[in-house]
Amino acid sequence: MTKPAWRQTWEKHTEWPLAAVALDAAMLGLYWVFVVDYLARLVLADNRTRWCATHLFDLATVALPFLRPLRILLEAERTTPDAQIRTFGEAVWRSIATITTVGCGDAHIS
Repeated sequence: MTKPAWRQTWEKHTEWPLAAVALDAAMLGLYWVFVVDYLARLVLADNRTRWCATHLFDLATVALPFLRPLRILLEAERTTPDAQIRTFGEAVWRSIATITTVGCGDAHIS
């Protein structure tokens, strides 16, 4: 087998594993961004105990990395005047209803 053939074989077998490693490295980097953000806001809080009690969802996004995308979505929805998803419980309900049905459960969104 010639060098170009070996190289092509090598590249064929390593392309996806290398892409997965790169994605994992990027996700790990993003995770640490969330950890640093949480710790910085905790340190800068006037009343750290109260801040921790009122930011449990932020703690969950650091403790449970798969919840990170929910934080972004909740923050975007919560600030609009006509928001229908304002709490974590409502977000969980809508997520479950959407996954298990073909829409937003029994909510009527106009």
